[in-house]
Amino acid sequence: MNRIKSHFRDKKNYYILASVITVLFLIIYACYGAFPFGTKTIAHYDMYHQVLPFVGLIFDMFSGKISPVFTNYLAGGANIVGFVCYMIFNPFYLLLLPFGKANLLYSINIVFIIQIIAIALTFLWFIRKYFRLNDILQITFAFAYAISPYVLFNYTWFTWLFLYMLMPILAHYFIKMLKTGKIWGFTLTVTAMIYNCYGIGLTGQAIIFIIATVFIFSMIKDNQHRKTSMFKMLISYGIAVCFALPLLGVNVMQLTEGSRIGSLFDNFIYGQLFGGISYNINYLVTDSIALVFTVLFVIKCNKHNKFNQFLFISLLLCAIPLLIDGIQLVLCLGSYYGYNMRLSYVLTFLMMITSMLYTKNIMRRHNNIAEEKIEKYTERSISIIFCVVILLVTLCLSIWHEFLSSSLSNACSGGLVLLVYSIMPVGFIAIMVWLLYNYLKGKVRVKVFYVIMSILFVFQSLSNMFIFTEQGFSSTKGVKFLQNQSIERNINYTDRLKDFSDDLGCDTHILTNFSSFACFASQINKVPVEFSRKLGYNVSNNALSSFGGTVLSDALFNYKYYYSTSEINYPHLNLVASEKHKEKTYYLYENMLTINNAILLPSSSNLQLGKNISDNIQALYEYMGGEGTVIKSTTLDLIISDPNNDIGQGTLVDDETKHQTVNIMFKSRDYNRIMYSSLDVFQEYCVLIPNSSALELNTESNSLESLGYVEKNKSDYEVGIQIVEPYNKKDKYEAKDITIYEINYDKVAQLIQSLNNQNVDFQYTKNGFKVTANSNNQKIVISNANINGNSITINGVKTEPNSLGLIELDLNDGENLIVSEFKFPYTKVLLIALVVGGLGLTILIVFNYCLIKYKTIKNIV
Repeated sequence: MNRIKSHFRDKKNYYILASVITVLFLIIYACYGAFPFGTKTIAHYDMYHQVLPFVGLIFDMFSGKISPVFTNYLAGGANIVGFVCYMIFNPFYLLLLPFGKANLLYSINIVFIIQIIAIALTFLWFIRKYFRLNDILQITFAFAYAISPYVLFNYTWFTWLFLYMLMPILAHYFIKMLKTGKIWGFTLTVTAMIYNCYGIGLTGQAIIFIIATVFIFSMIKDNQHRKTSMFKMLISYGIAVCFALPLLGVNVMQLTEGSRIGSLFDNFIYGQLFGGISYNINYLVTDSIALVFTVLFVIKCNKHNKFNQFLFISLLLCAIPLLIDGIQLVLCLGSYYGYNMRLSYVLTFLMMITSMLYTKNIMRRHNNIAEEKIEKYTERSISIIFCVVILLVTLCLSIWHEFLSSSLSNACSGGLVLLVYSIMPVGFIAIMVWLLYNYLKGKVRVKVFYVIMSILFVFQSLSNMFIFTEQGFSSTKGVKFLQNQSIERNINYTDRLKDFSDDLGCDTHILTNFSSFACFASQINKVPVEFSRKLGYNVSNNALSSFGGTVLSDALFNYKYYYSTSEINYPHLNLVASEKHKEKTYYLYENMLTINNAILLPSSSNLQLGKNISDNIQALYEYMGGEGTVIKSTTLDLIISDPNNDIGQGTLVDDETKHQTVNIMFKSRDYNRIMYSSLDVFQEYCVLIPNSSALELNTESNSLESLGYVEKNKSDYEVGIQIVEPYNKKDKYEAKDITIYEINYDKVAQLIQSLNNQNVDFQYTKNGFKVTANSNNQKIVISNANINGNSITINGVKTEPNSLGLIELDLNDGENLIVSEFKFPYTKVLLIALVVGGLGLTILIVFNYCLIKYKTIKNIV
């Protein structure tokens, strides 16, 4: 019994901290209707669109549905080695597995709390080891670290959050390595950082290595000890890289084939050398209290103290990329990422240390003047009051923020909401200055200072926590609707799903058991991305969406089902299910104009795609066997000014806003058609409003926006297009930047029906597909991506696909059995990495043994 009491007495801060964080998040979940108090999920942005779907792939991998290296369910067949590596080495992703694939969107709410608690407890453990602070300040700083705005900004990836947890462990083992010469704790922590997130973890090590080098040269006086420590650190990093070399080699190879890889020099040329200063500094001041304490520490600290000099240099090293984004381009090998995603876990750790040191210095100076004695019961009362205040502040913040978001959600930019959030940091700083001034004058007691400062830290953290989580909660109803439909229809990845409203995200279909040609990931292969871009789909440098495109390309990609949050009036779409909720209604349509994954074409067919979407669609139509013209297009300025244009008559409408509005009356035709629009220039923001229904056009990719189906001989179909001001005020939209397209629906429908009469038997397999087709001087086109690793045989003879984004094969006369299996394409790279890593590991371990045995570098060489 005494042992239990002693344990709780020694560890009470851990239990208090974990309990406070748990209660706070449960209150937030309850306020916003998130699971377990509702159906919303904390998953948003990457967590919703990419992370959880890839965890879903892990479920399918363990159940034997897919292989560990390949899946047919993304981007027409995707190499998933990089995806799996991101998930499998992080324990917090593995915590999701017991909850089941269908509950991932709910279980993330629980595991997210566990992750934040783990970050807080790790930092508390570090504080107790190296800082002599009282209980209130220990809990305050640990809480402030875990709920720091810098941390919350990265909450969409557990891999990023895990680095915040590992940072205190890395610092501890670094100090231990310098004191004892034992390297394995530090080495394994560096390895864990790289394996957990080989992009950010490895990039951050460049700065950490420089900071550690500064520490060694500034803090170790003995020259021989300094040399030995430096060699120990070099050995540790060498071993860590050798451990990680197989993973790094494979993923570097995969990234070189990806669509996101950029040119270092291109990024410099296009102005990203200094372009992110405003954004990065704005990010830096989000944790205003820690920033103020850090600045005050730098100003007030003893400049002759070696450790203070080290901290100053370290903070400067972390601040340089804030001012020169070109440094990030070098660190990231040309692919630009925001500062907050790359080095914030190092910056946050250093800023919390400086904040604690400044607080500690203030305590020491005051205690030298007058020592205060407070009885135990008073100290306990203050602790209880502190916890109660936190809970009350949380509730008040919830009510306050709910009021702001509901009553002022439509406020213009620069309104009250922005004013309130901009004043908050100023208010914090003013209170802190007043508090510090009066404290140093002896007008404020020590414990009062503890409590007020703690509340300030916590209040700021909670403010940011509410802002980020309120923005981050997502509805799960659309995913649940599709999950239920996939079970009812026994889908199980056999048919592709088109996200017509762009509501789900590029990877979320994985959670619903539908397949899709979409994918969102840095490692996505550039082949299907470029092919889809040229056909008018919503595509960016690391996202391939099913949104956009035309009825013709949708048929080619076998989009058997359309998911939408609004009704679609296309004659080839049959409504098979709908589900109405308060905020929106979900619809599922079955597409009757699809091709079963493979079509036979004449051997002479050839497809060449360029930059013009209209020409590409016409080329695709002819390639698939169509005759005549299937698409017409005209820019919006000609629709307004030229009555003889091919599309219709446009009229400019004056309204009270500054936006340009055009109403278009389409010409009557003797055929049915579908109308589309696209923005032809790279701009940041545009809204098209067909039929008074606001639709946002993703302008990064020139994607096609459907303007609706127009029946033949109909001349009264009108659509309104409103062009709003761009996000970047330097840009300006004009009518000539928008193109209107008309596709002959009757010709497309006739072509698809004729292609479906072909006798082609297509089946997916675990690692590829099988096709049986009767050919007579023909080629076959399969709607899977032609990527590196596809091993294809025709009647047992290995063959290479033709140069098309999809798989295109020349067939023999008669019956052809086509088998495609994805084979891991980097086996040689992996073997070389294993051999080189193994040799390097052996050499470094032997060198470390000699260093221990002979004590000094001089005796070894």
